[in-house]
Amino acid sequence: MKKLFIFLFLLVFSIHLSYAGNNEGKNLTKAEITEAMSSSISEMPSAGALVNALTYSLGSVQWGKFITKIDIRRYKSVEDKVLALGARGADAYFLTKSKDTSNLIAVSVGINGLLNKIKLDNKSLNNRARKAKLGKLKKWIKKGRWTGVQKEINSLQNSINDDFRNSNSKHLELLNNVGGWIEGYRLAVEGFNQTYKKEETEILLQKELIDYLLKELRINKKLKYFSKTSSLLKILKDVNNVLSKSKNYQLSKKQIEDLLKNLSTIKQYI
Repeated sequence: MKKLFIFLFLLVFSIHLSYAGNNEGKNLTKAEITEAMSSSISEMPSAGALVNALTYSLGSVQWGKFITKIDIRRYKSVEDKVLALGARGADAYFLTKSKDTSNLIAVSVGINGLLNKIKLDNKSLNNRARKAKLGKLKKWIKKGRWTGVQKEINSLQNSINDDFRNSNSKHLELLNNVGGWIEGYRLAVEGFNQTYKKEETEILLQKELIDYLLKELRINKKLKYFSKTSSLLKILKDVNNVLSKSKNYQLSKKQIEDLLKNLSTIKQYI
């Protein structure tokens, strides 16, 4: 269970990093750690926490080989675009970890394009402040300031979700989170498929989080008629079905392959 505890710690750290703001040096108290761990599902820990934990499990991985270029013209509805935006956020976290400058710049350009096309209350999500953040992010990527890059991605993700909440668009916040989680999880499975370490696979046993996402997708009235909701539900249920067959907090190589087969269909949607 050691890696699970490491992962939980990193989830807590990620939550702390996301909300620390200028208090970057602040230490979490025991009470704050307990609270963060108990609420980590509803807080939707970032893909950054997952890729940090995977570094302990798999070592250095060139994540760019598992990430394909996207054409933002294929996303028609605002829900399509937000789902893809969440996925690109996960890609950005993983590429930051492998210090993949060229692919990360390409992803940041995709994020910029999606933000330009997403409108809330008839206003582009890519406001002046956000454009400035993206410009700063691109400069830091080129300079290799990777800690700053990850912090900027955290800040960007949180500010976007804040906008969704403030505009009473919680269904878009949910889609942003779902897109990020599924893409991050897919990349994690790709990593294990490349470098299989049975004793490390417990990091993938995230059934409670998947149950939470399934519940939220099912009860959200605004997503009832979104064309991709049923596909997202199927993918999450298929993943949970594989995880339910795990033994001793571990997954076999065949189960990793089954997960990858189920998750590969997500590329059609995000």
